[in-house]
Amino acid sequence: MSAQPRNQLLISVVRRGRGERVVELAKDAGAAGSTAVFGTGTSQSTFWRMLCLGDVDKEIIFTVAPPPIMGRIREALRMAPDLCVKMPGIGIILDIDNFFHFGAKTDPELRSAANAMADNMSQKIERSLLFIVVNAGLADELIDVARDAGATGGTVLKARGTVREKDDSFFGITIVPEKEILLILVLKEQEEKISKAIRESEHLDQPGVGIMFSLPADDFFPLGLKSNS
Repeated sequence: MSAQPRNQLLISVVRRGRGERVVELAKDAGAAGSTAVFGTGTSQSTFWRMLCLGDVDKEIIFTVAPPPIMGRIREALRMAPDLCVKMPGIGIILDIDNFFHFGAKTDPELRSAANAMADNMSQKIERSLLFIVVNAGLADELIDVARDAGATGGTVLKARGTVREKDDSFFGITIVPEKEILLILVLKEQEEKISKAIRESEHLDQPGVGIMFSLPADDFFPLGLKSNS
C-alpha cells in the first residue's frame, strides 16, 4: 500500500470572474490560501466547452492542502450551486512530494454531461496532466498537434521568464521574456502518443524552446454541479 501524500495540489479551472469564489470556498473548507492566474481554454469539443474548457477566458486557481482538508475543499467546490451557474469548471488533484511556505442550477444538457463524467470517474480511469512550458506564440500550434494525437483540449497560461539578464539559458531553454504554459489532461493510455507527437513537432525543431513533464492526476471532478432545487 502506498503512503498517503503529505500534501496535494488542486488545480481549479473556471470561467473568468469565478476565481474569487473558488478561493473563498477553499478557505472556508480549511485551505490556508490559493493563487489565481488567468488563462484561455482551447477545446473545440462541445462536451468540453460545457465543462468550462472551451475557447473562453479562464481563471486557474492553485490550492495546496493535506489530504483530509483537500477532501473537504473538493466537496465544497463540487457541490456549490453558485460556483458556475451557466457551465461548471473542473478540478484536478495532484499528489506533491514537497511543499514549502515562504516568510446554479444546471440545465438538463449540462446535467447529462456531468453524469457521463461522473460515470467515467467511477471507473477509476487513470489520467495524467501534461505541463508544457514554451516560448510565447507556440502554445496554439502545440495544442493542434496534441489534438491530432488524441487530446481533447487544454488550457494556456501566460507567463514570463525570471532569470537574470546575463543568463542566456535555463534548463536548456533559450531565455525570452514571454512564456506560455500549456496544461493538457490526458488519459494515461494516451500520454505517450500525445507526448511523442509534441516532442517531435516541427514547431519545436530549434534547441532550447521549451520543456515538458507530466504528473499523475489523482482525481478529476466537475465543480459547481449541485442544483439549487
